[in-house]
Amino acid sequence: MNANMNMNVSQHYSHSINFYYLPLGLLSLMAIFGNLMVIVSVIVEKRLRALATNHFVASLALSDLLVGALVMPFGVYIKMNNNSWDLGRTWCQFHLSSTVFSTAASILNLVAISIDRRTSYTLALEDLHKVQDNIRIGYLWPQIYKF
Repeated sequence: MNANMNMNVSQHYSHSINFYYLPLGLLSLMAIFGNLMVIVSVIVEKRLRALATNHFVASLALSDLLVGALVMPFGVYIKMNNNSWDLGRTWCQFHLSSTVFSTAASILNLVAISIDRRTSYTLALEDLHKVQDNIRIGYLWPQIYKF
C-alpha cells in the first residue's frame, strides 16, 4: 500500500511540476505576439515609420522577438528537465549563440534608444534657449531705441 501511495504522489507531483512551467511558456508566447504587433505596427503605419525613434523601437522589438522565440523556449525546456540538456551539442551551441546575440542586441537597442532620447531632449533644450534668447533680444531692441 505504501509503495502505491508513493507512486501516486510522485505521479501527481510530476504533473504539477509540468503545469508549473505553463506560465513560462505563455510568457514566451506573449513576448512573441507582443513584439510581432509592434513590428507590424511600425511597418504598416506610415506615421510610425516617419519617426527615427520608432525604427529603434522596431529593432528592439525584433531582438526581443528573437529572445521570445529562441531563448525562452529552451530556457523552459532546461528548467523542465531539471537543468539538464539532452538535445545534443549542436542545439546547445545554437541555444548559447542565440542567447548571447539576441540579448546583446536587446541591450544595445536599449542603449541606442537612450542615446536617441537624450540627444533629442538636449537639442530641444538648446532650441528652447535659442528661442528665449531671440525673445530677449526682440524685447531689448525696442527698449534701446526708446531712449
